[in-house]
Amino acid sequence: MVIDAYKCLDSGVLKEAKDADIGSILGLGFPIHTGGVMSYIDYIGAQEFKDYAAVLAKKYGERFQLPESLLERIEKAENNRVFYKN
Repeated sequence: MVIDAYKCLDSGVLKEAKDADIGSILGLGFPIHTGGVMSYIDYIGAQEFKDYAAVLAKKYGERFQLPESLLERIEKAENNRVFYKN
């Protein structure tokens, strides 16, 4: 769900990360304590998310491979956070 939401953000279907967060909580029932689908990456940490996605991709296939643009964001992440700096 997180990867697919990111693809919507990356392609311009969603304008901001907060749009994905609000929609995922109110529309899809994503756990509110995580902040939503985009905040989830910051919630668990960018590197942890990347590592876990790699494990899932190896086990379940390419649908869990992170888009190159997200990998670039993760590499540039400050304090292990991609979308929200605070």
